[in-house]
Amino acid sequence: MCQTDRMNAMSPSGRQYEISAGDYTAVVVEVGGGLRELRCGRRALIDGYPGDAVPDGSRGQVLAPWPNRLRDGKWSWDGEDLQLPVDEVMYRNAIHGLVRWAGWTLESHGVQRAVLSYRLHPGWAAGVRGEAE
Repeated sequence: MCQTDRMNAMSPSGRQYEISAGDYTAVVVEVGGGLRELRCGRRALIDGYPGDAVPDGSRGQVLAPWPNRLRDGKWSWDGEDLQLPVDEVMYRNAIHGLVRWAGWTLESHGVQRAVLSYRLHPGWAAGVRGEAE
């Protein structure tokens, strides 16, 4: 493993995958499958974050299977009341889904495309499964 790969693997947002097409470049990250950077030439198109930082304010993160907050982590699915983990304890909320801090799997990476995936197994809600790509 070369020095760049070691630093890449040790980033708080995991491995970094750069892609580009024409004047556009982007960096997709392993942790949360998020978008850390998007540029057109030298111009930033999103409010990204440094490669050696954790995204604050949910910047670039995939907020799945729900965005925003669920009071007390309670919700209903198909007539069944369910309980999600409360991870914003101070306000008693389940916040921004279940995948934003998970390690995503790199499926493919080329010059113009990076495909990461995450499989959400049952357990957080009886019988509910999910996949994202």
